[in-house]
Parts: sequence; structure tokens; C-alpha cells
Amino acid sequence: MRRVLLIAYYFPPSVDAGAKRALGFARHLGAHGFEVTVLTVRDGNYATAPDDAWEDGPEIVRVPEERFPWQSGAPAGRPEAAASSGASASALRQMVRTALYVPDAWRGFRRPAIRRALALHAEHPFDVVWTTSSPWTLLGVGAALRDAGLPWVADLRDLWLRNQYGYPHGRMRRAVDARLERDWLARADVITTTTDAQAELLRTDAFGPPVHTVRNGFLAATDAERDPCADADTFRIVFAGKLYAHADHSAVPFLNVLAAWRERASEEVLRVRADFYGRVDDGFDAAVAARELTEIVHFHGLVGRERVAAELADADVALVLVPRAHREIVVTKLYDAIGALTPVLLLGPTDGEAAAVLHDVGGGRACEPDDTDGALAWLRARAAAGRATDAERAARRERAAPYAYASLAGELASVLDGVIR
Repeated sequence: MRRVLLIAYYFPPSVDAGAKRALGFARHLGAHGFEVTVLTVRDGNYATAPDDAWEDGPEIVRVPEERFPWQSGAPAGRPEAAASSGASASALRQMVRTALYVPDAWRGFRRPAIRRALALHAEHPFDVVWTTSSPWTLLGVGAALRDAGLPWVADLRDLWLRNQYGYPHGRMRRAVDARLERDWLARADVITTTTDAQAELLRTDAFGPPVHTVRNGFLAATDAERDPCADADTFRIVFAGKLYAHADHSAVPFLNVLAAWRERASEEVLRVRADFYGRVDDGFDAAVAARELTEIVHFHGLVGRERVAAELADADVALVLVPRAHREIVVTKLYDAIGALTPVLLLGPTDGEAAAVLHDVGGGRACEPDDTDGALAWLRARAAAGRATDAERAARRERAAPYAYASLAGELASVLDGVIR
């Protein structure tokens, strides 16, 4: 039995997307001959949901973050704690982030994680270490452990300086981060990332180590059926995830589809309900009100993983929103919908990796964000078709299986084995 140390900042009870990847592999690498230990943060600076119960198993080891003196009493790692109040708060906050939070606001996790990892290794040696970033601080953790002689696989869920949501700092800070990125990644034995397009960008940057694609996935396919108490006449569309603060990442393309549906077939819209779970952008409520959709669109806030799975399984359609420019990424909410065996409407780049995954699995439709007519035609057809049959669900389950973490863990295991050898 080989021993692997998985180091992840985002891990349950975090409900952030990054926590799913670490949890999925932690659960399933054991089936491929690995004894797994997870090293993560205690009381992390991440989102949690009140209805999401979580208890650590014996394989979970937690360490607290170090903090700057002015952070005492504040949530761990939160850079806003260093800012003053008033009109200059935003500018001062950005200055603090740029000058002190290197490589990121979670830098306080680095030294405690290194110390605890080395102590665990001294007690019972590991064969390989896998760190998953962001935060980029974890690349520094992995590099230090590699210097101590542990084989290291550096996982990048997103890219750092090439991040799809942009780089937040100026030229001087960019030079610092670029040097850290190159120095740390050059020490890795292997780099893993989540899409082929991201892998190609990493190869272009020539950090040195070989790069492998190990996709994100879903935790488990659900056999849940629609709530028998629900209104059978309601056509339910569910979004479960986060809309980031990005000019091209909002619910507006979907809201335009609903508005067009009401204008063209007002009687049909009476049975449509759109539920949003998670986080939405600041303009969400105003956009809903401006289109007079308040009786159709409902926002419920953050909920736990089990609730998300149940809501997606109960839906007639799962909605996935991808910014037009993000062709190289596949958002985790798409995999959640695939695992729920629910048809997917993806509004995003039809030539991107997310659309390719949806095409591979089938049972959904990808439309460009401004293709209101195409999206509306597909939704009306789904509404007319009714619920999926048992045979259709069985076919979806078979095509979804390669995207389950139970399957993907074998791909990561092969990468880890290669490093050990």
C-alpha cells in the first residue's frame, strides 16, 4: 500500500468548488492502492453552509493558519482585516494585498502545513505528495516538501498568472509572482490540471515538469427521483454554483431567455420556475426585477452538498453559465449536473471544453450566451417532453460514469505511481 499526502486548503466543511476535487480523490484513491492522509486548514477563510453537516475522519489532519498581528479575532487569512474604513478603504486594501499578502491572502497556511507535513512524514513516511491550488501558497508548501526529499505532484485547478478571471495586481507584483510561480513549479515532479487546454498553456510556459490532465468530476451519481410532493405541472430549472464578479459572468443571458419565453408563450411560462442556489452577482436582483421575473426566479443562497445534489436531481433542467471567453475551463457545476443525471442547458462558448464535455455525455444543449432563440427552443422542447424515462436515466448514468471521481481517481493514481517509480 502506497502512502499519499493530499494537501488542500479548500476541503469540507468548505462548500467552495475547489473542495470537491480534494474530497473526491481522498474518497477514491484507496481503491487504487493508496493510503490517503489529507492535510488541510482549521477554521479556514472559506464559504460554509449551515445545512451541511461534516465530521472529520481519522485521515483528516488540520492545522491553524498563522496571522498578522492585526488579524487577531478575524477569520483566518482574510486580507480585508488589514484595511481601514472610509472612502480610502478599497485602495488601502488593495495596497495591503499587494505588499504583504504574497503569494496570496492564505500565506499563513504555508509554515504550519510544512511543519505538520514533515512531522507526519517522520512518523510514517509518505511515498508522494499532491497539493491542489489555488491558493498559490500551496505551491510553496509543495516546493518546500520537495526540497526535503518528498516526490511532489503540483495540481492547478486554475492557472495563476494566466487565470481566466484576470490577474489582480500591477507590474511589480506580477514580476514577483511570476518568479515564484516558475521557481516553485520547476521543482515539481509532475503538474496536473483539469482540462487539456489548460495543460497546453502550462506546456507553452515550459515550467519544466511534464503536465497531465486529470479532470474534475462529480462525487457520486444520484438515484433520487423528483419530490413526490412537488407540483408535477411545474417545469423547474436549477442553477447551483457561484456567479463570479466578472463582466461576462452573470445570469443575464438566461434571464433574457425567460423574458423572451414570457413574451412569446405567456401561458407556458406560468409553469416555469427557476431556482438559484449558491452565490449570485451584485446585479442579480435588479436584472430579475427589470425583466419582471420575480415570480419565476428565486434565489436561496448557499446550501450544502447533499442539498445541491437533491435539488439538481429534482430539476427538469440544470443551468450552467460560463463566460464567453472561458473556453479552456470546465466549471464544477457542470459535473454536479452530470452526476445528477439531469439534462443541462449550458450558456457559454460552444467551442469550449465545457461544451465538449456536455456533448460527450449527451442529454443537454450548449448555446452561445446571446443565442436566446436556440436556448428557448430547447427549453420549450424539454418542457413538452416531460420527465426522463428510466431507460433515458440509465443511458445518462452510463455516459456520465467516466466523469465520476470513482473513475477519475484511477487517472490520478497512475500519475502518482509514475512519480513514485
